Amino acid sequence: MVSGVQCTEESGVSGNSNEGGFSGESISDAPANSSENLDKSKEQDDSFYCSFLDETIREDMTKASQERENSVKTFSQTQVVRANHLLILYLNIVNTCRLSLQPRESRELVSLMLHKPPPGEEGDLFVKLSLALYMSCTSLNSNIEVGNMIRRWLTELLNYSSEGGRKGELILLTGMHLYSGTYEMIGPILSQTTGLKINVSTGHAATIQTLWSQIQSEEQIVSALTNVPVTPGLSGLVTGYLPVHCISQLINSRAPACPPNLFTWLPQQLRETEEPVPAVLCDLISGSVNFLMSNKGRSMSGISETELSSLLSSSNNMPCRVLAFYYLLLYRKGLSDLKLKVETQRGAVPLPYEYSVSLLGDDSAKTLLLHTRNNIQHYSAVYPTFLKLLVSQFPFLCDPQELLAEDEAKAHISKLGKNSEAFDVSEYLKQILESLERGDESRSYYMIRNLLKRHHEYIPVTSLRSVFLML
Repeated sequence: MVSGVQCTEESGVSGNSNEGGFSGESISDAPANSSENLDKSKEQDDSFYCSFLDETIREDMTKASQERENSVKTFSQTQVVRANHLLILYLNIVNTCRLSLQPRESRELVSLMLHKPPPGEEGDLFVKLSLALYMSCTSLNSNIEVGNMIRRWLTELLNYSSEGGRKGELILLTGMHLYSGTYEMIGPILSQTTGLKINVSTGHAATIQTLWSQIQSEEQIVSALTNVPVTPGLSGLVTGYLPVHCISQLINSRAPACPPNLFTWLPQQLRETEEPVPAVLCDLISGSVNFLMSNKGRSMSGISETELSSLLSSSNNMPCRVLAFYYLLLYRKGLSDLKLKVETQRGAVPLPYEYSVSLLGDDSAKTLLLHTRNNIQHYSAVYPTFLKLLVSQFPFLCDPQELLAEDEAKAHISKLGKNSEAFDVSEYLKQILESLERGDESRSYYMIRNLLKRHHEYIPVTSLRSVFLML
């Protein structure tokens, strides 16, 4: 920040039309006897800043103006890199220094933003930086001419939302926050995406929402989400804003809506999910079930029973099985609550489809509970709610004595030694037999399971005594 220049809100900064650059306001409550010194300091600072602006920015502005006059609408790779540097500079000036733009600068910047970027990372970054500047700079729309240019630019920008990719998903996500009125979420999203400090005022966002809605309706946003792709290898380690973020925001917003193909897209995404399970996918599953139980969503069908049965039997994909069972438990709880609510109302109320009880299985539920509990670091996003649902719907699976027996068996096997040379199998089998003779089948169950895990993959134990005879 230049000394002697007060960095205030954009609305409180005046410009110097003779210089064509930025200018700050001097401190109004300074003592009268120092006003001359402040004026001199201000003149020196303004002269220095305008000189800096002439050297670093004017050349880019002139080239942008010449390109516009020559109807050059597509950037080359070299040009888009320079344009990105220029936009980053102005984003810092607007958001960090809190300085306003002059009308000429607004016009030239919007002219720059109107160019079509080339495909690739730099082109995507250009779109994101342009959106960030538009959302954060209240002085960008300086007159009618610039306002018309912004409308053209915004129309072109919203066309990217139908192309998919990270930039398209960011535009959709911004639009959904504008429609839902969650303006405070836009700044952090743009900051994380661009790596810069982006401030979005509520009043400015409300003004943008009015223009945005004239170009892209909420129905068009929902339609654009119909074509969003599945994210391969989705996990909690994947960064950035993905299709799952857009759909989750849409279905969990204050005015929830649901893409028509959500329940054909969701099973595909579950099959592509890896550990650690992402929290946003858990929120999406919860929101989709809540939508199905709402008045607006009761006419829709959730995941088909055939598809859900296929997901639950994906033996090689434990995250998929856990999340599919989580969906089923949430659905059963939502339907049960809805039935109780309907009983207190008069008249017939249509209820959502009820899945067959055959999809539930004690062995499957127990297997998934043990897997999530033993790998809680990968399922921290889903485990608390998953356990609560299991306790309410399968109370016999969550016996505290069994949980204590499992911990005791784990502690006991660790004492016997982790190396195969130090592990006495005969002694361990003798202790299993003693547990069976005492009738302590819970402890025996976990000791046998831990023994089998030392040499093989996890094998479900259905009959303790038959397995013991096999050993």
